Amino acid sequence: LGSHPRDATSMPQTAEANLTTEEGAVHPALVFRRRAGNAVRYECQRSTNLVEWLGGDEVTSWVQIQPEYDGTGTSIAVCASLTPFSPQTSTYFRVQVKR
Repeated sequence: LGSHPRDATSMPQTAEANLTTEEGAVHPALVFRRRAGNAVRYECQRSTNLVEWLGGDEVTSWVQIQPEYDGTGTSIAVCASLTPFSPQTSTYFRVQVKR
């Protein structure tokens, strides 16, 4: 997720975001760097309680995967919840990396 695998002080480059649809609905999202290419698969998952995690096209959507040709071999990915933001419900994201 953009951190250096051999540097313990290197932190993943992630950020939270809110995406607004044309209809005005606000959806929580996760922005992060990922390795370019198809060597691994990324699954974005969402939870409201940090115990039950749901993923897949019914729960989250890859809104944007933007290659940046900056020589790092990474790209910026944005994963958004399909459920609009609610002040009564917390939303958490995690990314599973699979080979």
